[in-house]
Amino acid sequence: MIQRYPHTAVIEIETLSDDPLPTKTTQDIEVKGRYESAPGNKNIDYKAKFFCDKTPDILKADPNALDGKKLLIFGRSITIRQAWPYQTHCELWLD
Repeated sequence: MIQRYPHTAVIEIETLSDDPLPTKTTQDIEVKGRYESAPGNKNIDYKAKFFCDKTPDILKADPNALDGKKLLIFGRSITIRQAWPYQTHCELWLD
C-alpha cells in the first residue's frame, strides 16, 4: 500500500543574537510530506520539491521565513530555495 505522505524531514533554522558576543541558536521544525525530485527538466529553478502535509506556523507569519534554510532528509542537507505556503499545505522548492 502506498502512503501519500511517507517522508519526514527536519527544517533547520539558525539565528544569531545581536549581543556583543553573538550566540547561535538552532530551531528544528519537523515536517511530514512527500519528496519528489525533478529529473530531466532543466528549465525550472529547483531540483526537487517537498510537499508538506500542512503549512508550518513560521510560514503563516512570514512566507519567506524558510528561503535559504536547510531541509535535512535522507541523511542530506538540502537548501530550500523558496517556500510556497498555501491554506492547507506548502511546497518547498529545493536546490
